[in-house]
Amino acid sequence: MKKRTMIVAILAIIAMGLAMPVSAQNVVNGPSAGPESNQKTATAGVFGNDVDNYMNVNDFGDVQFAKWFGFLHGANDGPAGSFRVDLGYATKLSGLYLGTRYKGNVLSFNKTVATTITPTYDWNNQELLQTSEAVTYTQNWTNSTNQIEALIGLSNGMGIKVGFFESLAVSSQPGRTVTTTDTKDGIITYANGIDKYSIIRGYLTPFLGWGMKIGGGEAMTIKPYVLAEFDIYQNKVIENYLNTYSTYNDELTSRKAIEKTGNNNGYFCPDVTIGAGFELPKKGDTSVSFGIEYEISIPIYNNSYSDSGFSGDVGGTVRWANGRSYTDDTISQTVNYKTAVLTFEEISNFNHYITPSLLVVKEPAESFKFGLSLSLPVNISTRKNSRYGETITETETIDKNADNTTTKISNKIRQNNGVTNTTSFSISPEVGIGATYSLIPGRFSVNAGFLAYPLSYRNTSTVTAPNGPSSVTYDETTTDGKKTYENITVANGASSDRVENTSSWTHFDGNVTGGFVFNFNENIALDFLVSSTVFDMELTNVNVLFTFKF
Repeated sequence: MKKRTMIVAILAIIAMGLAMPVSAQNVVNGPSAGPESNQKTATAGVFGNDVDNYMNVNDFGDVQFAKWFGFLHGANDGPAGSFRVDLGYATKLSGLYLGTRYKGNVLSFNKTVATTITPTYDWNNQELLQTSEAVTYTQNWTNSTNQIEALIGLSNGMGIKVGFFESLAVSSQPGRTVTTTDTKDGIITYANGIDKYSIIRGYLTPFLGWGMKIGGGEAMTIKPYVLAEFDIYQNKVIENYLNTYSTYNDELTSRKAIEKTGNNNGYFCPDVTIGAGFELPKKGDTSVSFGIEYEISIPIYNNSYSDSGFSGDVGGTVRWANGRSYTDDTISQTVNYKTAVLTFEEISNFNHYITPSLLVVKEPAESFKFGLSLSLPVNISTRKNSRYGETITETETIDKNADNTTTKISNKIRQNNGVTNTTSFSISPEVGIGATYSLIPGRFSVNAGFLAYPLSYRNTSTVTAPNGPSSVTYDETTTDGKKTYENITVANGASSDRVENTSSWTHFDGNVTGGFVFNFNENIALDFLVSSTVFDMELTNVNVLFTFKF
């Protein structure tokens, strides 16, 4: 009966998640570090429970159960506040610890197409003069944000975790009304047509983690860990529409041109985190632990702009506008024309994060614990941006009267907009104060916490320099594979560098949290959380988490 009740609850929460609308324009930018109990959030990260440990590569062995452990959690922490379910399960198989977790909204989507046909009659002659068909497309989106991971724990305290995260917003249908007018004399006119349309934004991230616990008892406990992620970010837009054109008996009677707009701004990013925690032996009523963590991430760009009509790749981002292509075909020749304005930004980027931390916990009285956590995240990043634009116009003429002799004339205008080298340094100390008190030992405990950000400092140094002549214009002519260059014009702009240095401080900020843990029995517990910002004492977040242990 208990298992059946749990399954019903899980299905209900999943159904709620599927029913909630998801914003089309927002995605979550990376996997969550791990499940976090409401108790840990309520105590500003100082005190946790089995939910915090069961998928931790260092602390999974601290979770004690006879057959299995699980938790059930739902929160509006998806894209634009959408609902996501968070489920966990752990068991032991042949001496191995197995922990699994799923977090996500599964999938949501919308797609609407409405068709209206308007006939025009000559009622005197009882004749149908024309029909106008209007097909209205509502911009559709398919949204998903899901994370799946599994942890295998060995008897020697070593944990290995593997997982996959994705958060995507995809649209394959624009908000557009396409009309087709048939005048019943062989002429059909098409307006506002769609040639190709696609938008995809979001992240795909496989990850692998390792950790173990060394020592303990009267000696220091050491917890080394490594996490490797490979982030694949996509941000690609293709919006190709057709101009108004007509046909007569299925033969073109006007130019059918494709108008092109889009961008391709994705990257690959390997991300590696190495760290270790150190727990000193407990002395009296005081426990002390500290840690150090280093993370490096390196986004790598390589984006194609072939959808603009011109082939190529750039080690950065690219967008195109005013694209246009068409083909004029006559008895004597075929003319293929295309043009586009492309904007490039070549990017190289390195990010370093260093975070030392300290945690002190005291038990001044029975059933009461008080703790203080300090961390000092430091970020150092370097970024190089080289910006330039190209306006390309290409006309290819095939002379049918001269054995299909092909002449291609390309006009290219390149504008260089400078290269920027930016180095930034930031430091943002965090202070957490948490307390927990067992009003009824083993049954009911109260939690409270205060997470403060006393200040934040950021310094940015930027050097901007020219990345070539301000503009270069030339014509490239290709006749039967032979290239010639004409009308070359070079314009030089400013040659001096510009150096900027800015520093900024942010004001004090923080969160006030509280909650309680109620154990219905030794198997089921409710973990309740409320929180608000320091300057808004209204309850801005209410959260409930259930844990199960059998």
